[in-house]
Amino acid sequence: ANTTVFNGDQENTTISLAWTANPQRGWDSKVYYNYYKQESDSTHVEFASTALNCTDFSAPSLTKPSVPCTSEPYDYTKNNFGFNLYWRLNPQNRFGFGWDYWNVEREGTNYDKTKTNAVFVEWTTHMIPESTLRAKYTYSQRRSDFLLGNAGISGADPFFLERFVTQFDQQDRNQNLLKITFDTSFAQMVDLGLEFVWQDNDYDDTVLGRTDDKRYGIFATLGFGDPRSWRGSVFADYEKVELNARHRYINAGSCGGTGASATGPNCFDPFQAPFPNAYNWNSSNKDDNWLLGAALTYPIIEQLKLTASVLYGRNDGNADITAEVGVPLPINNYDTYKQTSFNLRADYRLNKNWGFSGGYTYQKYDWNDDQYDNYQYLAPPPPSALNTSTAYLNGVYAFPQYSANIFWMIARYYFD
Repeated sequence: ANTTVFNGDQENTTISLAWTANPQRGWDSKVYYNYYKQESDSTHVEFASTALNCTDFSAPSLTKPSVPCTSEPYDYTKNNFGFNLYWRLNPQNRFGFGWDYWNVEREGTNYDKTKTNAVFVEWTTHMIPESTLRAKYTYSQRRSDFLLGNAGISGADPFFLERFVTQFDQQDRNQNLLKITFDTSFAQMVDLGLEFVWQDNDYDDTVLGRTDDKRYGIFATLGFGDPRSWRGSVFADYEKVELNARHRYINAGSCGGTGASATGPNCFDPFQAPFPNAYNWNSSNKDDNWLLGAALTYPIIEQLKLTASVLYGRNDGNADITAEVGVPLPINNYDTYKQTSFNLRADYRLNKNWGFSGGYTYQKYDWNDDQYDNYQYLAPPPPSALNTSTAYLNGVYAFPQYSANIFWMIARYYFD
């Protein structure tokens, strides 16, 4: 490196402006503008090309020259503005409409500019006694400038593949989002909250990367009891997620070959016909998530309060894979886990200056993933299998399951 000292220096600037108005009875409006800017003046660290090879994507050649590797500070500027307009039809019904616009300019990534437009419609009603129902639909469209769209000169150039690999968090996207919430107090000291969320993302013009993802979730919370004496709550969540993506496998540094080792001409072009060692494949990852919990708070005496809670979370994941060559097997357990927690807490206020808290937590975590079945992190066969100096993995994924017993205590002093 050209320096042995690194000094971090980052400057953030924000400006927010908003104007609200009630043009006439029953109408509410808001216009807003937000400005964000992050500048990095940190030390630029550079490594000689002989120490670490980097490539110059701007060079139109099959073998791009090595250039010095320089740290890329992440700078960005965001301009966000929009408006909201609400109309109250009557005391029970309110309608809304709005537009939100983002313009983002970046340095240090493969996308230098992004523009996002979003519009929404909303309806809120109190027609059900002691209840609020709200439904909001949002449609957004994101468009970005991809800087590697002309990488490489032909399908025989390994760097040609760069023009097709995109990032789902910055690439072009169309999104549909629906959110419905319902809150009610249907009985004395009983509160119920329900929420439904549906989201559909379509990543336009994706060749290699995420093509679309869908998710929906249902969430419920029930609270009961008198907060002045005791209070309990129960909640349950369910969410289903599906992520679809397209990939390319290439087992070669250059195109060509015959027989079982064939990659074919222009093998770095994903639009070429499949070969044994150069073909496209698709993945569809699905997750089903459950979360259940309950809590109870009970004051034993004025100075002492007990709180107990239990939490259970679970994810059932799988991956379905299809390919232009061969018939790959699905992964039936893909990041599948269960986690159970129990918490017991006591808070005691001795006097106006001293307070004490203590508790116990038990947690159990079970994890199952077909990718790590029969996982071994020692490479050599017997008799050297116990020689850890020749291990080729560090065992970090060998034993993910655990059980934990945690005892804790805190003392607090409050100054007059």
